[in-house]
Amino acid sequence: MTTRKLMKKASKHQEDLAARDFGLAMAGKPSSYRSAPYAVAASPSQARDARKITGLAQPAFAMAIGASPATIRSWEQGQKRPDGVASKMLRLLLRHPKLIKELERDLVLIGGPRSKTA
Repeated sequence: MTTRKLMKKASKHQEDLAARDFGLAMAGKPSSYRSAPYAVAASPSQARDARKITGLAQPAFAMAIGASPATIRSWEQGQKRPDGVASKMLRLLLRHPKLIKELERDLVLIGGPRSKTA
């Protein structure tokens, strides 16, 4: 078997393992998605719980994670679902709510929000 075929087979095997781990069948689905095809979007309750467990209001939570308050509101109301990195961040915050302090600290270190009166 050629190296190219081995690499393709190994890549397919890794994709299959990832799909199995996340409980999604990959048969017949294209491999190029906006986010990883095996990433599962967080639910509205997970988005709400992640924010509430940190003790922040929607605007402060949005600023800390780099989203808009409207985005947070749409996640919590179920109008949109966070995907990719946002879903993973919400799941991490559910498990480790103190991480929000690190995100807030990073926001302060980079200068915080820009004022409109400059």
